[in-house]
Amino acid sequence: LLLKGFSKNEIIFATKMDDFVSKEETLEAFNSTIQMLRERESVADIKIADFIEANYRSYRLFNSFNHPSNKVLKEVVKQVLEIMKLDASLVDGDSMFLKQVLSHDGFVIYPSVYKHLGLTFPTEKTLYRKDYDSLLKKLISRMSKTL
Repeated sequence: LLLKGFSKNEIIFATKMDDFVSKEETLEAFNSTIQMLRERESVADIKIADFIEANYRSYRLFNSFNHPSNKVLKEVVKQVLEIMKLDASLVDGDSMFLKQVLSHDGFVIYPSVYKHLGLTFPTEKTLYRKDYDSLLKKLISRMSKTL
């Protein structure tokens, strides 16, 4: 939209539309991403695709596309401890991380994607009702500097 000359406010308005990203596109992207992850995991000891599929609707599992949340990090640590035959219950509870280790503020979930994936977890300010516009403006500004 930036390349087409849309203003920040026009982009923000467009991203809030129910059909900004179609249900078909959303589900295809999710399913292909999970499939690629399963293929990569086929030779790995630590596997998270099942964990993601079981939890993605209820929990925000990624702070950005390459920054997993503490919930994912705890699952990885748990699997490592199990492989090492150590007590994996050490990572249970919320005391392992006091704040998000790999937090990132430049990642929004479009309302259409939230809806199409059937996400139920609260996002910052309950789906950005208060800060969605400012977060997206910041992201647009960063992107426009690279064009």
